[in-house]
Amino acid sequence: MLEAQKYHKIIPFIAFLCVVLFTWPFFNWWLEDDVYQRAFILSLDSPLTIFTNSHQMFAFDMSRTFVPWLAFSEYLDIHLAPYSPVFSNLHNTVSFALTSFFLFYWLKRVLPVKYAVLALCLWIYLPSTILISEWTAVRHYLEGLLFSVLALLVLEKTGDKSQPLQGVVYTLCVCLLYYLSAISKEIYVTFTFYMISILFIKKKNYVGIGFLCLTGLLYLGHRFLYFGGLGSSSLVFSPSQLLGFEVLPFSFSGNHAGAVVFIVVLIMNVVILLKKHPPITWLVCLGGLFTLLFPLMPVIQHLDSDHQMKTWYRLVFLFNTVFVIGTVFSIKELSNRKLKVAISTAVLLCLLSGSVSMSNKIDKLRIAYKLEAAFYLENPDKLLFSQVPYAQYISNVHDLFCPDDKRHYIDWQGLMDRGVIHSTLLEYDTIWVYQDGEYKPDTSIYMELINKNMDRSRPLLKPRKIL
Repeated sequence: MLEAQKYHKIIPFIAFLCVVLFTWPFFNWWLEDDVYQRAFILSLDSPLTIFTNSHQMFAFDMSRTFVPWLAFSEYLDIHLAPYSPVFSNLHNTVSFALTSFFLFYWLKRVLPVKYAVLALCLWIYLPSTILISEWTAVRHYLEGLLFSVLALLVLEKTGDKSQPLQGVVYTLCVCLLYYLSAISKEIYVTFTFYMISILFIKKKNYVGIGFLCLTGLLYLGHRFLYFGGLGSSSLVFSPSQLLGFEVLPFSFSGNHAGAVVFIVVLIMNVVILLKKHPPITWLVCLGGLFTLLFPLMPVIQHLDSDHQMKTWYRLVFLFNTVFVIGTVFSIKELSNRKLKVAISTAVLLCLLSGSVSMSNKIDKLRIAYKLEAAFYLENPDKLLFSQVPYAQYISNVHDLFCPDDKRHYIDWQGLMDRGVIHSTLLEYDTIWVYQDGEYKPDTSIYMELINKNMDRSRPLLKPRKIL
């Protein structure tokens, strides 16, 4: 067997190659709002608009999530290769490779190499990791983690009293990386701040804590300039939101076996924490748990209603990342070797099953979106009934590829004005619908749409069942 110091550097690359071969995302099509983001960002005059023009950027994400780094990351793709999903997927792959490498580099500093390898493997095969690594529009979750891990690595170099100036420079770098993670996605605002604060306190770097607090205030000020406050009425706390967290065990692996394993492992983690660690560690872990879950409270209901499509699994990406790392710490502290192997194997098998299922679902979605876009763009004389799950998708395709041409589609939700829908229907004598693996004209659905168009309280029809 190779010595640890000889093989620990190649493990991330082996794991990365395995994932690339497993998912092979390079030549895949875009998903859901990927197309919308490209159409929107192509209209921007300058990348500075992303960080300074709140009115224009509100249209980028009307849910009022503060994610300027996502827009900037997409801006790079779009101005280098605006109509190439291959380039976007390559960007995702590079982000995934860097995150895997630096995450492993940090893990092996806090764990023995074999446990660091285990933690990396579990993280790679989390369904939420698979989803984020393959979907361009949620790349900011991945890059936010990259910035957070880099902040933890740079933080180790702070606090050297023999070189105070160098320590200040490293401290400023930590704060910059924290800010980048915060503007990547809100889930990093609280947890990354908490982790860095704890480590600064441990190192007695009170200057670092001061700079970090100033960085947090800068983030809040930037956000306030954008949205004038927290950003959305959905951020108002309601006790009923806590019920949404019941889906955490299932979303860990996307299957019921994994949910059982999650609960068993959670109990193991709690028991080991209480038996082998002092009360101060309990408090630190509770604080970390709160900072992980608090940003999820306004949106957890999306995860609760997403058992089939699973595209909202991105929400629990950071939580699941921390959970698997914490689980590996607990496994390391077990004294029974057979029990260590059994628990590690059970968790890995559940995650492998969930990752295969997630990858298959993403592939089916991509195929459906690609088929619809291809038919629409190749048949400008035919009226298309769009039935993919993301109702705005075909409108976004039109805006990106043929914004000056006549629209010739009806979406299943009836998002267009009903009067416009009615006049559009009357311009054609049939509508083309995806059936039995191909697009076919269907007069019966055409007549049904004309009749249902008068009812403004419900979608026109149900979306096509893909999964």
